[in-house]
Amino acid sequence: MNENQFWHSTDGQILTIKNKGGDNVALTLAFWPRNPEEMDFLKTRLADIHFTERPYDPWLAYGQSKTANVLFAVEASTRWAGDGITANALMPGGILTALQRHLDPDYGKDAEERFRRAGSRLKNAEQGAATSTLLAASPLLDGVGGRYFEDCNEAPVVHRRDELTIAGVAPYALDPENAARLWDLSAELIG
Repeated sequence: MNENQFWHSTDGQILTIKNKGGDNVALTLAFWPRNPEEMDFLKTRLADIHFTERPYDPWLAYGQSKTANVLFAVEASTRWAGDGITANALMPGGILTALQRHLDPDYGKDAEERFRRAGSRLKNAEQGAATSTLLAASPLLDGVGGRYFEDCNEAPVVHRRDELTIAGVAPYALDPENAARLWDLSAELIG
């Protein structure tokens, strides 16, 4: 499996790209941010992706990076469609792993409670891998790109998210104009 290091994330999340030969390339997963301020991600944040003009917030930064990965899938599918390459982003679900070891010790209990209130639950690693496996291997998704998946289905677009909403993708994360703008900025940043 090939990996693009610029977009690689160490958080175990996956974005799949299928090339015209039918091979899959794992990059990184996208995450729809919890912070309501993130709704204006590209309108107000693209000019300050490095937090030089505002206080650094680790959860906002995490959300921005995951939103950027959804946008990457949208633009990669657009740019590489002629070569038979598709890219999709996904959310494996809430999974407590050693990745949370640097967070507040109550994070796991709080996460379980948030999921319970939302009518959901945390997943084990195998359950979390199901959507990644589907995107990487299913012939049903041949030619499907620029989409966001969760729980082995394409995620609904959610225009407003309250504290109990844990599913769905924000429309700005699938917007082709935002995707092109972020792609151009990324290309500029890496020279």
